[in-house]
Amino acid sequence: MAMKLLQKTVVEAVSRETDRVRAVTLRHAYRPQLQPFEAGAHVTVHLPNGIRRPYSLCSDPGDPTTYRIGVLLEAESRGGGIGVHALRPGDELFVTYPANQFQLTAEPGHSVLIAGGIGITPILAMIYECVRYERSFELHYCGRTLQDMAFLEEIRTLCPADRLFLYADEDPTAPRRLDFEELLTGMSETTHAYCCGPAGMLEAYQRTAVSLAISAERIHFEQFSALAASDNRFGPAFQIEISKTGETFEVSEQQTALEALHEHGIDVPFSCEGGICGECRTELLSGDVDHRDKVLGEDERQRAFMPCVSRGRRRIVIDP
Repeated sequence: MAMKLLQKTVVEAVSRETDRVRAVTLRHAYRPQLQPFEAGAHVTVHLPNGIRRPYSLCSDPGDPTTYRIGVLLEAESRGGGIGVHALRPGDELFVTYPANQFQLTAEPGHSVLIAGGIGITPILAMIYECVRYERSFELHYCGRTLQDMAFLEEIRTLCPADRLFLYADEDPTAPRRLDFEELLTGMSETTHAYCCGPAGMLEAYQRTAVSLAISAERIHFEQFSALAASDNRFGPAFQIEISKTGETFEVSEQQTALEALHEHGIDVPFSCEGGICGECRTELLSGDVDHRDKVLGEDERQRAFMPCVSRGRRRIVIDP
């Protein structure tokens, strides 16, 4: 697999959006513009502490002079959030070219944008794109309290009041929860829904869409929480064969395929280590796989494998 192209950037600004969310603005170290991107895109940030993490771009896609990411510092942070929150203006770091698995459809029609917590980041870029091209949209933004909602004042300047719906389920002044059945019932055939948020929110969103028989082509989502901190990456041992060399080795019960590949000197690019970014995708040539990622569609699972979280059953052959 080819290595991802990198851009050298400089931290232009760091701002506090909430008690736990920092926004970091990056510019190219040498050029007037960074690589262009579309709403929903992410980049993998190579942090000074050696950690690589994917973050959605939440800046205006129409302005390639800077990228902006918004990062939540979680209690169970494995170093990514800590590394981002430690950044200061003038720091230098590499980021990949943008990648996108969460695009707005090119079809005309209405867009229902739904965000939970830090899931607002790709959605914010979508708002900018909808405003620029005068596309019909509405935003449903969920958080514990209004004070926990990052970029809220910016969003209020972009969204018409009758298209902005806030749900603060623990706010003492305006407690309110999002009802997916109420929201999605009656969606027209030209309406697409986009949701980014925690796992429980996405499960409710997808479950409701299925119960309402909404076409999967009109239900889009992106999960920002990874599996890497859990035991879901582990399981029965299995064998990997490298097609080009014939080399075969075992992946132990308490080891990921990605770790085993690196242990045997096979340099597979990676980032999230949690099955959500797609960076470590390898070609699957044969064998049965227990797919645990959140990236591959059903049609892709016969020919691709995400070694950071997925596991083979007995023996698989791959072309990394």
